[in-house]
Amino acid sequence: MPGAISIGAMPGHILSGSGPKGRVANLSRFTAADATGLASYTPDIGGAWTVVTGAPTIESNKASDNSVDIQATVASGVANCTISVNLTANNDDFQGIVFRRQGASDYMIIGLDNDDNIRHWRQIAAVWDSPNSAAFTVSNATTYALKLVLSGTSMKFYVDGVLYINVSETNFSGATIHGIYTDGVTWNADVNWDEFKIEVP
Repeated sequence: MPGAISIGAMPGHILSGSGPKGRVANLSRFTAADATGLASYTPDIGGAWTVVTGAPTIESNKASDNSVDIQATVASGVANCTISVNLTANNDDFQGIVFRRQGASDYMIIGLDNDDNIRHWRQIAAVWDSPNSAAFTVSNATTYALKLVLSGTSMKFYVDGVLYINVSETNFSGATIHGIYTDGVTWNADVNWDEFKIEVP
C-alpha cells in the first residue's frame, strides 16, 4: 500500500500503508458499489469473505454492519500474522476483529467495547469469558487504527499505534480464519471497516 493512509480529522488515527514487510494473505479495501454484499466482494489480495452472521455490505467503499450484529471471515491460511484495519466506531456496541476462529463455538474477538474498554473475549466450547481488558474511551463516529499481532501464543493489540494488550493466549493457536465482528443491543450508527489486511511477518 503506497503512502500512509490518514483517517478523518484526527491526525493520530493512521494506519501505515508504507508497504508490506512480508507476504500479504488478504487485503480488502472494500472498493465496490454501494449495497454490494460482503460475500460478493472480491478482495484486492486473498480469498473471498464468508458471512457467518448478519448482512454486511459495502457502503462508501467501507464494509458496514448496517446496524446489526455481524461476523464475517476470510480463510487466510495463516495463524501467525498481523491483522490490521481502520474501524469507524459506534460507542453502543462491541466492534472489532474476530480471530483464530476454529468453529462456531470456538473463536476469539478483540476490539472496542461499550463500557469504554478494549476487551479480548474468547468463546471456548460455547462458553464466553473476557480474560484481558484495558481502559479506553470510545467516541462515536471516530475512526481508529486497530492492529492485532499474533505469534505462537503471543498476542499484542494496538489502537492508533499504542499497545494496550500484551498477553499469552494458548487457545486456537493454529486456527487461520480471521475477520470482522460486531455485537450489541442498540446502535447510534453503523460500524465501518476499511483497509483490512492480514500480513505474514
